[in-house]
Amino acid sequence: MKQKLLKLCRLDVLAVGLALLALGYACCVHHRAQERLNEIESVVNEGIHIPAQPRPPIKFESECPL
Repeated sequence: MKQKLLKLCRLDVLAVGLALLALGYACCVHHRAQERLNEIESVVNEGIHIPAQPRPPIKFESECPL
């Protein structure tokens, strides 16, 4: 029992365990952020109206003759 406990408390095993926990946390945070970004993107895209046919450019007449 004591040998197993000492084996689990080695620094390299603890470092690998900590790295795995950090990786899991980072993946979770990234997934949540990506979901939120997708929600924001869909709301923005719903509010933008792009006309099917582009209109010709508007030409303004100058008020003072040259």
